Amino acid sequence: MATLGALYAQTKRRLAGAGMPSPDLDAKLLISYALGCAPNDVHLKPDMTAVSNEALEEVIQRRIAHEPVSKITGSRGFYGLEFEVTPDVLDPRADTETLVDAARAACKPDARILDICTGTGCIPLALLSVLPSATALAVDVSEAALKVATRNAARLGLQNRITFIESDWLDGVEGLFDLITCNPPYIPTADIEMLDADVRLFDPHLALDGGADGLEPYRIICPQIRNFLRGGGKAFFEIGAAQARDVIKIVADCGLQVDAVIRDLGGNERVVCVSK
Repeated sequence: MATLGALYAQTKRRLAGAGMPSPDLDAKLLISYALGCAPNDVHLKPDMTAVSNEALEEVIQRRIAHEPVSKITGSRGFYGLEFEVTPDVLDPRADTETLVDAARAACKPDARILDICTGTGCIPLALLSVLPSATALAVDVSEAALKVATRNAARLGLQNRITFIESDWLDGVEGLFDLITCNPPYIPTADIEMLDADVRLFDPHLALDGGADGLEPYRIICPQIRNFLRGGGKAFFEIGAAQARDVIKIVADCGLQVDAVIRDLGGNERVVCVSK
């Protein structure tokens, strides 16, 4: 019989040997998922008897094959909340919390929010969780992604304050909004094959591919923003590396104003704030 601490050490060594970037955290989460214990039990209860089983071996092998831990466990933390993730949605990333922070600071408590390319619904649901009088409309072209987002709203108890619709960009949207948020696909098509295997093999390309230069979604969305943004309202777009200058030009060519370019915790230009 092995102890939980020994099992953790063994799993961590295997993941590190396979080149996984965070073997300690991955080992904790995979053991917790497979054995049904708390992640910190590997440190708090290292002498507890544990048995390596087929379920643990399976998830270790899946991680060694570069499947993200979140896709294995079906859950990812974002903005202090837990979101269901599946192969149909992009994993919520910590960088996107920069957008949520900026949008939260700029909007009134009872804001009407529009989220475009909603995926898991992480952006509007995170905002609703801290803006108790706000409501939201979230759109995505993927029916499968919308099913995930709908379940996330229900598990967070926010289903009565958000509506999800299937829409090709803004085609199915009506009304005016105080706040518009969007984390669109922004990876140039040719660059997708150079992404880490965790992303390239397991995130939906529909949520990654931004066209030849990665800017096509901004060219589609920005000219339409004026029709949906209430006076005094703001729109926040996540952007990729080195895209700020190009997105600013697209915004300006549409007769809109760039209020700010906001950097993430890594110092990268991550969010463009836009107004009429």
